[in-house]
Amino acid sequence: MIPPVVTHIAPGVISCLWAGLTTTDRNGGFLYKPDYPDKTVEVWGVFGEASCWIEGGGASTDDATVYTDANGPIRLNDSRGEGNLAGFDIKNCVVLNENPTRIRPYLTGGDGTTLLNVRMICTARQR
Repeated sequence: MIPPVVTHIAPGVISCLWAGLTTTDRNGGFLYKPDYPDKTVEVWGVFGEASCWIEGGGASTDDATVYTDANGPIRLNDSRGEGNLAGFDIKNCVVLNENPTRIRPYLTGGDGTTLLNVRMICTARQR
């Protein structure tokens, strides 16, 4: 699991970076920032046939036993709305539609060259 590195970059604005996601370390650690509802996600690096998904849920703990295949977390949508999953298979930047309690990147697929970075800029409504 790659934990997010959170940096305050301006009043009411933070940058969260998950650096070095690979096929052997494909889970980003959960970020708990529901008080920053506006989130823009950028993914870059060597994809190597991987896809990066942004997922989240309402669990109030980081405990891995909370989430199983049957009960979440769910893949989130981009700003185009329901049915437009926030997934990346090329370098791109999207605005998220939802604001779950917990949020993280997660990789599927990939090969030995896969090495991705995910940055999420989160903005509070009151600055």
